[in-house]
Amino acid sequence: MRDVDLVVHFAAESHVDRSIQDASAFVRTNVQGTQTLLDAAVRAGAGRFVHVSTDEVYGSIETGSWPEDHPLAPNSPYAASKAASDLMALAFHRTHGLELCVTRCSNNYGPYQFPEKLVPLFTTNLVDGLTVPLYGDGGNSRDWLHVDDHCRGIALVAAKGRPGEVYNIGGGTELTNRDLTGRLLALCGRDASAVRPVADRAGHDRRYSVDITKISTELGYAPRTGLDRGLADTVAWYRDNRDWWEPLKADAREGVAVRVDETGIPGTYRVRPERLSDERGHFHEAARYSVLTERTGMPFEVRQVNNSVSRKGVLRGVHCNDVPDGASKLVSCVRGSMLDVMVDLRVGSPAFGRHEVTRMSADDGVALYLPGGVGHAFLALEDGTCVNYLLAAEYVPGAMVDVDALDEELGLPWDLSGPPVRSAKDAAAPGLAEVLASGRLPRYSPSPAPPSSPSLPSPPSRPPRPRS
Repeated sequence: MRDVDLVVHFAAESHVDRSIQDASAFVRTNVQGTQTLLDAAVRAGAGRFVHVSTDEVYGSIETGSWPEDHPLAPNSPYAASKAASDLMALAFHRTHGLELCVTRCSNNYGPYQFPEKLVPLFTTNLVDGLTVPLYGDGGNSRDWLHVDDHCRGIALVAAKGRPGEVYNIGGGTELTNRDLTGRLLALCGRDASAVRPVADRAGHDRRYSVDITKISTELGYAPRTGLDRGLADTVAWYRDNRDWWEPLKADAREGVAVRVDETGIPGTYRVRPERLSDERGHFHEAARYSVLTERTGMPFEVRQVNNSVSRKGVLRGVHCNDVPDGASKLVSCVRGSMLDVMVDLRVGSPAFGRHEVTRMSADDGVALYLPGGVGHAFLALEDGTCVNYLLAAEYVPGAMVDVDALDEELGLPWDLSGPPVRSAKDAAAPGLAEVLASGRLPRYSPSPAPPSSPSLPSPPSRPPRPRS
């Protein structure tokens, strides 16, 4: 985050039903993930930080609307994880002086919303002639906010919000789920026979409503997209963009239980499995090579498997293969936990020198796909941490390039409480400038654009996906 003027933290696990089934991913992403970003922002001296949150942290309200100083009373594991992240963010403002604001939005809708959410799920089901599930009596009430209005509100807070303050962002249109379903039925040309009543969600909040007086008077915010036009445009978008959402829904039907997300380094990917839990424990897919191949556009065939075991505080790397093509690998943590860093060392890459940080554990099953020329290092966070490497090419002695993981020019954000434990070889590795001057770093060659994957949508060219 060096030389970064603004951080807007959208990233979150946000589906309430999944948080009820298994809350662990929500704590890791929403609480620990937020803390990781906040730590990095403080260390790097980043500028303003906007933490994007949700009205669900307030709980449920029978009448009236919540102001920003209303006590937090979350009722779902998702909402509790977001409340914890809000408090962590505000604590970093007070403790470290981070120039930070928190926004809390109502239910979002709009294009590019993942089809597990209410509006896209109901819309895509209805246009396909399917039924839609309506919880309980359908009387749960929500304020609906178009994603464009949400982004305008965030931009105002980023530009003019007072540090240490919370700002509610709402759409100004409150509807019960039953009323919203009726509007979607009309827009899709269906009738009430398409509605399938289902048992109510555990702990289902009855009503949400945010007071937007503060952001309106201080920053001049007002929603511009009325629900009639916004909902009609949204339904039309899903009707016209079947190629975006249909593969995502096919995954759920066909049991694809991994998602593959490209990171900020071209050609690198995070592989996130769906975790299935019961009283016996949990299960997740460690890898699905067909999905990985479809997403990356590169066939992945395992030629060698390596494991490394480290005690707490061991720092390994940075290592990269000097062959940019055909030397890809899949890295995962199969015991313990670690802080993993990828860094782009391919000369000519638009992301040269950029790094991506991922906290990984045997519990979450996250894996990283790295092509040749991308450096890799990790810090073991527990004794006995075991890292597994699935290699698409056999190891060739002398083909590895080493860079000092503590090189100031690289600026990798290690969370060190003391000097790390390193091998003599790693400790003696040269810095980035010296390695670059040696001519040993591989050159970047763009990979052909991969086909759209059934495990993840092609990245949208508009604001981040809204939540509901």
